[in-house]
Amino acid sequence: PICDASLDHSERWVSGIASASTAKACAVMAKAARLYRPFDRKLSEDYARAAKKAWAWLQKHPERVSFDAHGSEQPMWDDGSEYPSEQGSRAAAAFEIWRSFRDPAALKDLQARSADTQLAADGLNGGWSNVGRFAVLGVLSDPQSPATMRDEARARLFEAVKPWQAQVATDGYRCALRPDEYYWGSPCVLMEKAALLALAAR
Repeated sequence: PICDASLDHSERWVSGIASASTAKACAVMAKAARLYRPFDRKLSEDYARAAKKAWAWLQKHPERVSFDAHGSEQPMWDDGSEYPSEQGSRAAAAFEIWRSFRDPAALKDLQARSADTQLAADGLNGGWSNVGRFAVLGVLSDPQSPATMRDEARARLFEAVKPWQAQVATDGYRCALRPDEYYWGSPCVLMEKAALLALAAR
């Protein structure tokens, strides 16, 4: 309810483990372990343990796992039925485990998911519900990923931005958003398009 927090007596609960959110957490922790390594070895090691623990859980549970909402009306986002695919989240986890720890099994997992629609060109501007673009763009920027994967990632990026380039060329304000894309989340969509256009130009 919209009220002072002290007046909110709603029943609260703690969710269990779900696969989409675990995959996202795995990706974040693996990347954090890599980025913090030069500055804080202890914190980096903590992040690495968390990432590897999440990755091990994902390998034991290749199926989609959702948690019990206990009757709550709170949306479960990509752990709920509204967003049935989590291939993008699992791909992001696989890439970051590969990138941070050079785990060949993670690379194999990522390659197996590469044909999924969440990693296709149309999915590179997928918003918060599909983070598969981070796997594709990560491969593109990682010199130790296989050359064939980097070439495919580059091709998908160019395919993704092509219609946005046409939109910019014809829009009076040179904006990449179509008229139907102006809604409450449009700033996020625009910034994602701008980032991908800048990467493609580079």
